[in-house]
Amino acid sequence: MKPISNNTAHLTLRKDAMRKDSTRVILLRLKIAGRKKDISLAEYCPQLFWDAAKEQVKRSYPDSDKINQVIGNKKLLADTIILRFKNSNQLLTLGDFEHEFGYEKTASFIDFVENEIKEEKLIRNKSEGTIIGYGKDLSKLKRYKPSILFSDITLRFLDDYEKYMRNDLGNMVNTIHRSLKFIRTFINRARKQGLIDKYPFSLKRLKTENTQREYLLEKEIDNLTTYYYNLRDQDEPKKTLRAFLFCCYTGIRFTDAKLLRYKDIDNGFLSIRMHKTKEVITMKLPDKAKAFLQPDSALQGIAPHPEQTVFKMPCNQVVNRNLKRSCIKAGINKKMTFHCSRHTFGTLALTLNVPFETVSKLLGHKDLKQTSIYARIIDTKVNRDADMFNIALNIVKEPLKMVSTTICQSNANGFQIKRC
Repeated sequence: MKPISNNTAHLTLRKDAMRKDSTRVILLRLKIAGRKKDISLAEYCPQLFWDAAKEQVKRSYPDSDKINQVIGNKKLLADTIILRFKNSNQLLTLGDFEHEFGYEKTASFIDFVENEIKEEKLIRNKSEGTIIGYGKDLSKLKRYKPSILFSDITLRFLDDYEKYMRNDLGNMVNTIHRSLKFIRTFINRARKQGLIDKYPFSLKRLKTENTQREYLLEKEIDNLTTYYYNLRDQDEPKKTLRAFLFCCYTGIRFTDAKLLRYKDIDNGFLSIRMHKTKEVITMKLPDKAKAFLQPDSALQGIAPHPEQTVFKMPCNQVVNRNLKRSCIKAGINKKMTFHCSRHTFGTLALTLNVPFETVSKLLGHKDLKQTSIYARIIDTKVNRDADMFNIALNIVKEPLKMVSTTICQSNANGFQIKRC
């Protein structure tokens, strides 16, 4: 086999992840024996101070000399390895390069996941809820087996872990799906970084099942609103309900509501970049949503500062606990979480004949299939429409009266019958 002579090594800045201090990690980008790989050099700088043409940090950046010396030495070592194998007419593999370069692969899947989660917290590339979910799934996996190597994760391991979750923990299908998807996510990351070659999920199908998503009916929203106004301003549940009811009429997520500032609302329009999807949505606020924008300071005649957050909310767990208690006292016997406000908005909008595409846009969905899960039309409207349809059919069956009948769908009241 002839040696591959077009092996290359370049210095670049990671573009898909940024840390809290706005810096990005500097990578050694390799192309060895036709395979590509990025190796972190554990040095960082902002994109503004990176000179892509010279492959170094600009001199105007603090500690640029020190950083450039470190990455320069790494680049020199990489070039030396590539040149030495080329001059000796030897085939250089990615494994050979990593050995010569002193790059150590981690064999522990647990250690790899923990390091990835730490990095996610630094670069803030995922939502708070996603990071919390990663932590819960990792803890459950460690309870099953505290020490797991990459080589341990086989089809047999995945099947056994699935049985453990179903039989020992009593997890349902969708919970099992989420935990296996968590493993698959980090296995894919490890493959991308060249840590593993085998893919244990090639023969593992992850199963899900449709579940009933809880939402509130219009009457239940009214009941909860009445309970809200009967609470004192200093009551903690009132702060939760204020945000929840606002989201019932706007469909924004918990994190977006928590980060919402008064500058995001202008002339009756709300415009935000969704934290989860990074999609920008702009919507005209319904009057009922505006009613929950009034802060305590405004009630005292003090206008809120544009940078001030609209809602004061604790963590998701406390919010959900407050919400459940409030729903019980308002006579609502449903398993409610804050996210149910989003289901409520989607269902309510579709029930009131807001076009499907409009609802999808307001929810920030990229695919109409995502919106279909909110198409839970309440039974009362289904029955009412069925009755009106039956009446329409009976009218059509009267040919001797010489009546021309037109049936058209109008609003939430069902079908209108026009005679002429």
